[in-house]
Amino acid sequence: MNLIENIQDKARGGWWLLAALLLIAVIAFTAKHQIGVLVWSLAKISVAAYLGYWIDRSMFREGRPDQQKALGCKHAAWYRRAAIISACIVGLSIAV
Repeated sequence: MNLIENIQDKARGGWWLLAALLLIAVIAFTAKHQIGVLVWSLAKISVAAYLGYWIDRSMFREGRPDQQKALGCKHAAWYRRAAIISACIVGLSIAV
């Protein structure tokens, strides 16, 4: 893996952060009194999604969805990843 592919791989979750920042800009323009609540909520969700993705990648190094050959295994890997990310988002949203 060369340097460019490595950077692209690590920054894959950055698009969610960019989307959150754009939404914050819209809310800042329309409802300034909600900025604090919105920033806190979006920050928690973004961090939880990013952590969930990397937890899945670190726990299942050989089980990445794009590396699966059988269609059933590929679907199972995608569902597993979605469940882990969802659990991280719900857990962090409730806990903090």
